[in-house]
Amino acid sequence: MDVAILSDIHMRDGYLEEITAELQAVLAEIDRHDPAHAFVLGDLIEDGGSKAADRENVRRVHTLLSDWGVPTTYLLGNHDVELLDKGELGDLLGQQQFYGVVEVGEMAFVYLDTAYDALRGAMGRIGVDQLQWLDTQLDAFSDVILLAHHPVGNFDLTENTWFVDYPERAYLWERKEVLEALSHCDGVHGTISGHIHQTEHTDFWGVSHVSVNAFSKEVPDTPLTGTYGVISLDNTPEIAIQTRSDDGVSYSF
Repeated sequence: MDVAILSDIHMRDGYLEEITAELQAVLAEIDRHDPAHAFVLGDLIEDGGSKAADRENVRRVHTLLSDWGVPTTYLLGNHDVELLDKGELGDLLGQQQFYGVVEVGEMAFVYLDTAYDALRGAMGRIGVDQLQWLDTQLDAFSDVILLAHHPVGNFDLTENTWFVDYPERAYLWERKEVLEALSHCDGVHGTISGHIHQTEHTDFWGVSHVSVNAFSKEVPDTPLTGTYGVISLDNTPEIAIQTRSDDGVSYSF
């Protein structure tokens, strides 16, 4: 049983045709795994300077994934909420809450809403209520993978174009509290996040953490990578992160 992961699609004017074509090709490639579910880890769009443009680009991504036919859960990223509020995004995506739990087989995918719409910019926060909710969910399941746009692991940002000078914007603000919650749950296999536009695996606080590179806009002069991940839930959970032209890497949880 497999689960698909996409992150940081950054649908935007100027690259609409290229991103659309690559996303369609990647979805067709993922079909070979017959995924039971898919998650998009936020930043569906690159905020385009107007609400109308952002709405249209959210619709474009949603239409492509709806036509694909695989049940899909959306997380929000900082670019998604730059101009649009979460209520409007919920209407556009047909999903009224952006944190929750999806059970696939024996695995519970607990996903967080880290998009901090009270302050524009790249910072991620979840707040007290969601943190308390997380504690209750972790106690309820014996096998858990945590999904978030903003990482809670500790990644090497020394060559990161976007965050080398601003590491506080790379990570979830409450990551210490989330890590404490994860450390109290024996069933947590690891976390998967996007946002920092790099593929990497680390172990931090005794938990395995994976970052998935951006589908688009890895760095300013690389407008499109087509990166995607496929999680295999057979035996030990494992994620393979690749592109259509590169076999990529695999990490076990």
